[in-house]
This record gives sequence, structure tokens and C-alpha cells, in this order.
Amino acid sequence: MTTNAFWQQGEVQAGRVSARPYALSDGYQQTVLAPPDVLEVRIRLGFIRGDHHGRWLVEVIDPSGGELLAMYSRPHFALSQVDESLADLGRRVGVLLADYLDPDPFP
Repeated sequence: MTTNAFWQQGEVQAGRVSARPYALSDGYQQTVLAPPDVLEVRIRLGFIRGDHHGRWLVEVIDPSGGELLAMYSRPHFALSQVDESLADLGRRVGVLLADYLDPDPFP
């Protein structure tokens, strides 16, 4: 069987898609063949009391070169839902890190 090298190369670069129930679709994730040895996770929380508004942002960075590997955000949640929003943040960080800490494309 012959294959077109162009398409074969594209398949390798496509990376794997998480099949977990909390798969992230509202952000950016860089596909890598081998994840870096060190990951830096930045979590930013913002609260505006007057507007009863909150937001969060998660970034995964390769600290050796400063490359952004993944970023996910929730640009708005009501302050009355802060417990649920922070629990959601924790679940999403877990899913995000699982893809980098266990990068086996053939589970």
C-alpha cells in the first residue's frame, strides 16, 4: 500500500483528541509529539464585585522557552456561582494536565 507523504505527515501533526467527558473545546491546545519535561500552570481569577461578575483563565506553558501549550478560559460567571465555577476550573485543569502527563496517543 502506498501513502501520500503529505497526508501522512499531517496525521502525525494532528495530535490526539481527548475522549474524556470533560474534553475541552473552549480554548487552545498546542499538539506536541513529546511534551516538555517541565510544565508551568498559571491560573488567573478575576472578580468584579459591582457587576457580580467573575472570570478565570488557565495557561499551560513550557517554562524553558515560554511557549504557550494550552489556554482555556471562562470569561463570565455570576459571583453567586463561584463554588461551581471553581470546581469546574479544577476539573478542567485535571483533564488538561492528564493529556500532557500521559501523552500516550494509543491508550
